[in-house]
Amino acid sequence: MLVRRWIILLVLAYFSGSQALPLPSSAITSSSPIPDILDGDPSKTSSSSSRTLYSIVQSCLFTFFACVYQAIHPNIPNPSASRWRIRKERLIVMAYMLLVPELVIYWAAEQWCSAREIADLINDRVLEKLETKEAFEWKSKHQWTTVHGYFIQMGGFIGDDGSVLTSDDILNLVHASAPGRLTIADLKRYSEKHIREKSERDMISKLILTLQTYWFILQCIARLAKRLELSELEVVTFAYSILNVVIFLLWSNKPLDIHRSITFRLLGDDKEATLDPHTKSPTSTPPSGGRPADLLTNLYNLFQNPLVRFFSNLGQLAGFTPAAYEVEGDARQVGRFYRERPEKHVKTLFLGTTALGVAFGAIHFMSWSLPFPTSHEQVLWRVFTVVATAFPVTFVVLGLVIYKMISVPHKGFWLKTLESIVGVVIVLSIIFYALARFGLVIQAIAALRKLPPGVFENITWCSVIPHF
Repeated sequence: MLVRRWIILLVLAYFSGSQALPLPSSAITSSSPIPDILDGDPSKTSSSSSRTLYSIVQSCLFTFFACVYQAIHPNIPNPSASRWRIRKERLIVMAYMLLVPELVIYWAAEQWCSAREIADLINDRVLEKLETKEAFEWKSKHQWTTVHGYFIQMGGFIGDDGSVLTSDDILNLVHASAPGRLTIADLKRYSEKHIREKSERDMISKLILTLQTYWFILQCIARLAKRLELSELEVVTFAYSILNVVIFLLWSNKPLDIHRSITFRLLGDDKEATLDPHTKSPTSTPPSGGRPADLLTNLYNLFQNPLVRFFSNLGQLAGFTPAAYEVEGDARQVGRFYRERPEKHVKTLFLGTTALGVAFGAIHFMSWSLPFPTSHEQVLWRVFTVVATAFPVTFVVLGLVIYKMISVPHKGFWLKTLESIVGVVIVLSIIFYALARFGLVIQAIAALRKLPPGVFENITWCSVIPHF
């Protein structure tokens, strides 16, 4: 609720003071004085025909927030997780959205494809058990949709023992004989509307953030059409905005900000499905401390574990590790980047995501010839842009090579050595890519101290929009 209020207040402040909105033609002249904000001279304020540095930064930050915050649809956390733990999970996913947005899109694409397949499989299994009249009623009123498919992959359905139910578990329970099975009445009880109502984020705040993203993209396209310069910060934000649209389309039916699962009580034929249980996760014994060996282990883990977790999460995002598709038998929640493996279109999804990654990096070539505060910064921007554009293709090629090597049953010394070298190259390429992504953002911010005059020229909307 607090986040929602802040979003609405930010929107009101943005639209009340923003100079990026379309202006009437009478307020736009051909001469556009450039504001000298950096000098702090109040006499050199901008007129209504030019943008200010403040309005540029304001628009980019608000859109950047919309791209990173609104695009993330996390899986359901552990029932015993605190509010801080839930926020921490969202921040972690947001960090990966900033560093490797292409892999987040691949995660979303596989969830989208699997959600469709899951819904079709469950509907087919149910229709096998129904007569003609009941089958027609199921199709028209109760059939499961992609929303249910997403909800299953989020860890939305759990058994009476608190363990997560995958789509295979639900299919087996529907097919099983009594006792301990799911009936058609159990499946009817949870409609698409029922699941959507569990979301803690309202449609108004989501709509506002989405409209801001589309409005920013429209402004950038209009400036490009009129051959007006974009600042480096706008170029970076424009790239994230394009990916945000793709993620929004893929996750448009995925429930958002759901923190409680639904329990199916499998105690017999007369069972009832219970909503929102307070499932307790198994307690763990606190580690003993005080010994020198424990202190050394803790210090070692302090430096090692973050790096190990970082690459483990990257492997899950890319679908290279089993944890991306597996759930332990007694798990209370699914993994951070869990999804069920789709049966179809896997190669298409992978190649499409790679193409999006290349396009995401290529957008930064728009600032290739723009003047930078120093020549060294321009060189760094070009290097980072080339790395960000080439990484998706390099990652796919090296990934396929090491996948073929792993599948070889008997490896000799040289093949094992080559496999290790390729693994090191993959790790180094990921590090260089993350540094390049971070470097582009830092350079975009640093370039604000000396922007070219054309960046401050406003759009003459009457010349952009067709009129008679």
